[in-house]
Amino acid sequence: MQDNVKPELPEALVAVLNDLMRQSGELRRAGNAPASLAISDEAWDVIPEPKTEWNFYPQRIAAGVVETIVEREACGVLDIWLERMYATHFDVERQTPYTNLMAGHALHECGRTTEALALFRQVYETHGAEYFVGVHRPYLDMVEAN
Repeated sequence: MQDNVKPELPEALVAVLNDLMRQSGELRRAGNAPASLAISDEAWDVIPEPKTEWNFYPQRIAAGVVETIVEREACGVLDIWLERMYATHFDVERQTPYTNLMAGHALHECGRTTEALALFRQVYETHGAEYFVGVHRPYLDMVEAN
């Protein structure tokens, strides 16, 4: 196994990000979607450029927003967060099952079924059915039916 070669953020910044992520989660769970998204945006802005070069926090924040996009009532900014997620996971060509399934799920939940199906089909045709587990299992049926 290869060691992570991305640098860690400074401890003081990690403390700020952990606090912002905690606040965002609490607000989302309390039903305050706009405030939760605003805090996630703030956390994103705290990360120094280039954001793709840092370990953990850029990936976790971008993926976390994508995973909870509907709860955050934020389908209107999904494309921004998808770009961030793909960039921080070094998948700008959109070939990784992990990111494509997460993106497809968010797209589907936001009513963008055609785009979601294209991503699910790409995962299925490239990697097979094995990735379609948990919340993604129903999408295997969707791919096989279309």
